[in-house]
Amino acid sequence: MANYFDEIIDLDSLPIPLRVYVERRSNVRASLGKDFVILRIPIFESTNLEKHISYTKNWLLRIHEQKPLALSKYSVVKYDENFTITILEQFSFQINVHEEERKNCVIKLDAKTNILNITLSNDLPSHERKVAIRTLLSRMFANKYKSYVWERLQFWNQLHFHKSINNLTMKYNATNWGSCSTKKNINISTRCLLLPHFVFDYILVHELSHLVEMNHSSKFWKVVESVFPDYKNAEAWITKNGPGLDF
Repeated sequence: MANYFDEIIDLDSLPIPLRVYVERRSNVRASLGKDFVILRIPIFESTNLEKHISYTKNWLLRIHEQKPLALSKYSVVKYDENFTITILEQFSFQINVHEEERKNCVIKLDAKTNILNITLSNDLPSHERKVAIRTLLSRMFANKYKSYVWERLQFWNQLHFHKSINNLTMKYNATNWGSCSTKKNINISTRCLLLPHFVFDYILVHELSHLVEMNHSSKFWKVVESVFPDYKNAEAWITKNGPGLDF
């Protein structure tokens, strides 16, 4: 099993979590992972660790200069003790976060007040704290709103498509908003619950359109436009605001 350790790279006052793997390999490789920048180095290069971390920092600086939003997903969010999340512009939840001496992290919803209480282990590093809160919120909202997403999906399907849907899944996905398989399984990222409702509806229509055209050809976009004429505004909203939208 590969050994790894975590570091924080200070990139123009933007803290970037770096996970360094020391493993049996022949070359050095840096890549952008979901929650960490990943640096993989061979065992025989472990004595040159500082050199490779410095190279990685310079590589990230070039990325940051060319595409400032590319690294925004790694920002270590400083959650206040109390903050609010709004789902689909309609449902607001107050989030209370506190720490205590415990091994696992838990989330509990007070259904009467819509207050979510998150308890974290006080041993969590700052970058893992962010991931833990995101995971807890994503799972909780997926469970709570999956039936609503299914109803909305069926609304658009019955109104325009009349296709069979095998299954709907909801899970956190940072790289896309949804997907549709050839087996008629539709996956919707829980991040969609943070969208304005018209953009959320567009995502559903987009995935349903793949039941007609399993590609992004001109035929596909004609299907989308016939059902959702305002789709270009929704796409523009996602391009502008989507990279920074997260739990």
